Amino acid sequence: MIDVITIGETMLLLDPVDDGHLDYVSGYRQRVAGAESNFAIALARLGLRAAWVSRLGADPFGRLIRRCVGSEGVEVHAEEDPDAPTGIYFKERRGPDAIAVYYYRTGSAASRLRPEDVPEDLVRQARLLHFTGISLAVPGTLANATLHAVELARKHRLQVSFDPNLRPRLWGEAAARRALEPVLRDLDLLLTGQNEIEILTGETDQWRQLAKLRRRSIRLVVIKRGAAGALVASHDRVVNVPPMRVERVLDSVGAGDAFDAGFVAGHLKGLDLAECGKLGSAVGAAALDGTGDYETIPAWPEALRRAATVATDDVERTS
Repeated sequence: MIDVITIGETMLLLDPVDDGHLDYVSGYRQRVAGAESNFAIALARLGLRAAWVSRLGADPFGRLIRRCVGSEGVEVHAEEDPDAPTGIYFKERRGPDAIAVYYYRTGSAASRLRPEDVPEDLVRQARLLHFTGISLAVPGTLANATLHAVELARKHRLQVSFDPNLRPRLWGEAAARRALEPVLRDLDLLLTGQNEIEILTGETDQWRQLAKLRRRSIRLVVIKRGAAGALVASHDRVVNVPPMRVERVLDSVGAGDAFDAGFVAGHLKGLDLAECGKLGSAVGAAALDGTGDYETIPAWPEALRRAATVATDDVERTS
């Protein structure tokens, strides 16, 4: 039995040992990074059973990713592609949380994942499917495989959660809005950023945004607002989750994935809406304290302890 299944690309991350322009760094640390595997690893640390579906190159980097993700307690379902490489990306550190990224993923093995590569037996076992807009934007057949996974999830009555995770390098605002319009229906969870919800709804007013999404039968909407915290909305309640105080921000990459995992873990464990938001805030904040995407994610007891320090309040509409 699996609690959560997720689908998407994971790449080798080459993380510089020095700050500054990559022209001058002296070396790199090999790491593993991808929104969906970050999410799955965080869930595993929080005590849930997670599975990740993808495709990897028949190369040392694919083997490294398989070993690393699997060692974190995630069930890996990734065929080896002998004809396409594992994707790679570089980080460039220009100062505390001043990060530039360079992707080399065109024609990668993961971009060639096909609908028939998604194991229906695995989907049938799960309670929830999580996917992101990255998988829909990467050129290739990954989008078709992802949408097929969503169809299977609905066929087998899984809950479905979605994080748009819009990346300007992959598609523009108009293209994203058109492509995601059919996806933003009958979701159990929408986990989105402040800028993303404005793009997707065409509205800047919070209440108009929520009204539009509710008309699409989205049951829970989470708006991640960075340093301003988050809003969590059901059909009859809106909860403000303030940001968790952090001592330092080394790298914000992966914090959104960590927030998603904290919230979904609370949701699947039957916690109250506000408690789910607090867990998301606590786990997301933990990710800020490391230079990798998931290395500083806490286990469940520590996540609960941190979440207990976050105070929430219900938001009433005043106009």
